[in-house]
Amino acid sequence: MVELLQDLEATVRHALDREGHVNVPAIALELNARHAGEACCVPEMESQVLAAALQLRAVVFFQSPVQRRPVELSASGSEAGVKRLGGEG
Repeated sequence: MVELLQDLEATVRHALDREGHVNVPAIALELNARHAGEACCVPEMESQVLAAALQLRAVVFFQSPVQRRPVELSASGSEAGVKRLGGEG
């Protein structure tokens, strides 16, 4: 858990230095992926990222990275009227 907290602080600082702001959901997902073995969920990670960013007086925003969902194409190859895999569409 100590490594996760150190990585969190370093990642937030790096984002702030590189971008001038902190995208809370994007950093939380990045950290969650790197520390998949830790018992930590994404909303909890977002809370920790936000707290670290606010301590640094960083500009924060909340824009989730685009996550593509697979689609089932029609016979013509278009998405029109097709069902999204894993849900209604």
